[in-house]
Amino acid sequence: MSEPFNGEVDGRWLKLSEGVFKTNIAHQYALNQHTQPILLEMRDNVESNIGVRGHGSKGYARRWLIKKYSKMFKKVAKAEDFAQHSLKHLRYTYAVRR
Repeated sequence: MSEPFNGEVDGRWLKLSEGVFKTNIAHQYALNQHTQPILLEMRDNVESNIGVRGHGSKGYARRWLIKKYSKMFKKVAKAEDFAQHSLKHLRYTYAVRR
């Protein structure tokens, strides 16, 4: 869930180093004209809100802000009658389609 926030954006690529995954294999994902602005907005939102409310350490606040995206996704999925889906399901769908 935190990979998009921990990777490096290089042009139209999201690059993730070996240490981000359990397999210790680096990955990179192409960003298109629709996904790149969304990713950058999400990252900016997380980074600009760290420490705003003063809850805990910066690391804890960052993890909490990232988890909020998962909660928002579940809320929308439930409202659209896809309640059994989560952000992890998007990863599975990507892997199957790839």
